[in-house]
Amino acid sequence: MARTEQNVVENEQKAEEMNVNGIEAAKQDERTETVVSVAEAAFEKGLNGNDTEEATEKKTKAELPALYIYRRPYTNKSDGKKYWEYVLPAVFCGQVAEVGLKVRGDKDVAGYQMLEQLFDGGVKKVLFRAEEAERFDENTGKVTKYWTYSAVVEKDGFEWTFPLTTRRPSDRAILENYIRYLRFVAEREATAAQTGAKA
Repeated sequence: MARTEQNVVENEQKAEEMNVNGIEAAKQDERTETVVSVAEAAFEKGLNGNDTEEATEKKTKAELPALYIYRRPYTNKSDGKKYWEYVLPAVFCGQVAEVGLKVRGDKDVAGYQMLEQLFDGGVKKVLFRAEEAERFDENTGKVTKYWTYSAVVEKDGFEWTFPLTTRRPSDRAILENYIRYLRFVAEREATAAQTGAKA
């Protein structure tokens, strides 16, 4: 009789775990749909972002729309533990894409803990900043251009930043193309606004 009760309890626990997993899968699908819609909105904003009165003013530098990093949970297949992953919705060749971001050192546990502090208080998205930088190579005498990426949060009037890198080379390619595309659209619209203002 005791064995039957134990089986009933185990079956109830398994059913509850399956229900929790189903709920988490539904939430994950919902978050994915949200990321896709945000990417599409960012794409539309990139296309139409300067149609306001500000676009009629002369600008020397085209401004990009704000980009945001989102975090979402995932389960590691090798150890079964749950972790956070950080993604930036993007567009590549007119298709919705995601850019995976990570802390610069893969095994930098403290780095991930610091990144988590930027998401404190239930924050769902954090501002993403990409800056082009230059480096002089003394051996070759050439200047090399590269991108730096960071997560940015303003707390108590102070801007906190944390450096990031892309997870894979393909993420880097998508991100750099997306930034170039947004810059291209913003510059084209700024030029059109200046030309229209002169006429």
